[in-house]
Amino acid sequence: MAHDADRMLKLVLDTLEEGHQAVYEMQPEVGSVGLDDSTFENLAIRVDAKVVRAEVLLGIDARVDAQLVCDRTAESFVQHIEASASVLAVDSLGEGGNRGYDELVELQVADRSVDLASIVHDILILAIPIRKIAPGAEEIDIAVKFGEEPGDIDPRWAPLMKRKSQD
Repeated sequence: MAHDADRMLKLVLDTLEEGHQAVYEMQPEVGSVGLDDSTFENLAIRVDAKVVRAEVLLGIDARVDAQLVCDRTAESFVQHIEASASVLAVDSLGEGGNRGYDELVELQVADRSVDLASIVHDILILAIPIRKIAPGAEEIDIAVKFGEEPGDIDPRWAPLMKRKSQD
């Protein structure tokens, strides 16, 4: 897994001017957003950027394949995960809340860039289902009784078995 210092997915917006918009598509390594490459693969990100009054509205869509463990069968399976967020990038965070966006981030003044790593990481992790069920696992019968049914038992245990059947 990537360390926080290695997590960087920089989107440079210095060529975008007021009223313009652009679409950025990328397929970075999963480690660049802090995801474990033994669990996640095939990361794809699409960013729609639009400049409005010196602020940049980012529509972020991310997809990844995750190796999960089924809660019902304890078997490993691959699940496609998709997530999205709307982010407003501003020159200065200041006060005023997030103004209705999923996240508010600060533009780097030097090159008008935004680091997408933590945003993409968070939306994908939050999109992993709480209940992880492999395809077809709901139809599988799960045993609820374990052990062998008593057949011929030692006669010394017979009084105990009678007591058990009374309960």
